[in-house]
Amino acid sequence: MKQHEYHQPNFPIIAEWKKYAAGDLREHEASDMMDRRSTVAKIRLDMRHLKLAHLQRERFAFLLGPRYDPRRPHTVKIVTKQYDTYNENFMRCNETLRELYWEALRAPDNDALFRRNPYRREKLIKLHLGKTKAERLKRSEKING
Repeated sequence: MKQHEYHQPNFPIIAEWKKYAAGDLREHEASDMMDRRSTVAKIRLDMRHLKLAHLQRERFAFLLGPRYDPRRPHTVKIVTKQYDTYNENFMRCNETLRELYWEALRAPDNDALFRRNPYRREKLIKLHLGKTKAERLKRSEKING
């Protein structure tokens, strides 16, 4: 986590805001009678731009909860309508994204699946070193010197 103190993450975020021309904008005695659709803040981002490892992506998707859509696995949308102004809601969206991102980074970034799943391990070894045992031995000797 210390590396982000000097090299902060940089990924594109799409902020959405929609102005509604129609609706009852008059102030009433009860504040819930006012049309507040234009204060809703939405941000979208592509999860691939976060540059997370496999387990970190899984953790990020788990932390998103109902915001994660398996039909669109790379798109993340965070919506906030908690406050009365768009700016406050936009700041809250960014805080939510920041907390989710930092919590997802706590997952291990090495390829734990390589150790855990023998089929994946075999596939990667054959991909990088060769399909037959003779090819793998020859290439591993060449790599090791």
